[in-house]
Amino acid sequence: MRVRYGCRAGTRWLFTPTLTGDLHPMPQPGLSHVGRAAALFRKTLSHAALDKIARGCRFVQWQRTVTACSVFWALMTTLGGHRTQYISDVLRSLNAQQGWSVRYKPFWDRLAKRAFSSFMKTLFERLCREVTMRVLGAQAGSVASCFSDILMDDAMCCKATP
Repeated sequence: MRVRYGCRAGTRWLFTPTLTGDLHPMPQPGLSHVGRAAALFRKTLSHAALDKIARGCRFVQWQRTVTACSVFWALMTTLGGHRTQYISDVLRSLNAQQGWSVRYKPFWDRLAKRAFSSFMKTLFERLCREVTMRVLGAQAGSVASCFSDILMDDAMCCKATP
């Protein structure tokens, strides 16, 4: 008789059953890249970090009901998880997530400002910088520390001529 450790709520299973009934060990969070990536995204996309970026871009000048964090997550979940055709789809998602009843016109006015595009561009740049620093950074004593530059090729130099 095989024993499974863990419970359904609050902790993880130490073993996971397969279709054949065999038990395979679950990856431990301390040993996986998933745990490190989750911590990185939790730090980079925290409410305080998003608010700081939004204030720096002047997307949010004073605290209101709709925060930069709520707009960002409504946009990401709507674009990533639903068929999205209109800005009102994002607004419906925001209202459903937060339990609000924000009207379309003020929401559209906020997104139509240049500060929103600046906020999203700055946030994207920060995400790329945080993630690429983790991937391309060479640790002392590693093989990559022997190189002075790590160059990336996007294959634009190999354009075929007709």
